[in-house]
Amino acid sequence: MTQSRLTLIVLSTLLVATLALATAIFWVFLKPAAFAAILGIGLFPLHSRIQGRVRNKGLAALLSTVAVVLLFVLPAGFMGVAVSSEMASAGRYLAEKSQQAGGLEQLASHAIRTPMDWLERYVDLDKFGIRDWVASLPGKLGRVLVTTGTFLVSRAAGFAGQTVVTFFVLFFLFRDGPALLDRIYSLMPLRAALIARLFAKVRDGIVANLYGIVGVAIVQGFLTGLALWVLGGPSPMLLGALAGFSSLIPIVGTALVWLPVSLYLMTVQVWKGIALLLWGALIVGSSDHLVRPLIVQGRLDIHPLLLLFAMFGGVKVFGLLGIFLGPIVLSLASALFDMIREEVQREHPESLAPDSP
Repeated sequence: MTQSRLTLIVLSTLLVATLALATAIFWVFLKPAAFAAILGIGLFPLHSRIQGRVRNKGLAALLSTVAVVLLFVLPAGFMGVAVSSEMASAGRYLAEKSQQAGGLEQLASHAIRTPMDWLERYVDLDKFGIRDWVASLPGKLGRVLVTTGTFLVSRAAGFAGQTVVTFFVLFFLFRDGPALLDRIYSLMPLRAALIARLFAKVRDGIVANLYGIVGVAIVQGFLTGLALWVLGGPSPMLLGALAGFSSLIPIVGTALVWLPVSLYLMTVQVWKGIALLLWGALIVGSSDHLVRPLIVQGRLDIHPLLLLFAMFGGVKVFGLLGIFLGPIVLSLASALFDMIREEVQREHPESLAPDSP
């Protein structure tokens, strides 16, 4: 073994060990840094406009970061105030109804009685144990609310800390992003054209998913608000906007809005509650699977079914971050296969040529 090869092996071993330690050290910052990279790439055109007017790189990066913070924080703040007001009104309404009905448990029993009487015309509730199961729902709901509240409070500080790290990293990406990209280019042992192609795939995946998220939020918020307006539900515009924000939450999504509202409408008129329940489950819920692949597919040449699997699998593995990472990984795999085939064909054109008859 030559000295140069031995040196290369030792250095490579040290590099792998160092990268493993670095991964362990920076693992806690991986998600906020990834979100910052997604925001930085997706909103870099906004930063470019600001930098075109402000020549100082640091000031331009600061203004861009503040603009992104306002873009996310202000709507969330307005929604928080509006939702708090609505929750206070709903609390006063429930308190009055509860007092009239003789307590919250009696109110819940009264609210459930009408749909149960209607259902009993067609189904033997005692035979299937449905009546006992429904009777236990208030206690189960209380335990779920307590557990959920405890979970949210315990995660609030961590979420706030990750948000600060995200925008802190975002500032440096805006300021030093091009230089960092050039550095990565120089470290990768590939032709410049291949590197640019890989980064273009990553950029297209991030931008397409950002458009997909915004498109799904608009469509699902509109559909929820429209149903509430037609059915005469409370605050259709506010709850529609809240449903749009809720569409970002994996698994549950807009059900956080239309499910409790449908239960409330059942206490007013049963058919309205059932109609909203069916609309939310069948129309609003399924619109995600139609709108997002259509928007993303225009920028990523991936079959809608594979795209849907990539999103669900990404969410399962990485949480909310997987909405972006799933399609990006799939798109990169497709691009790498194409590049390998092209390189093999370029080096050995006869290996991929069709057999002559």
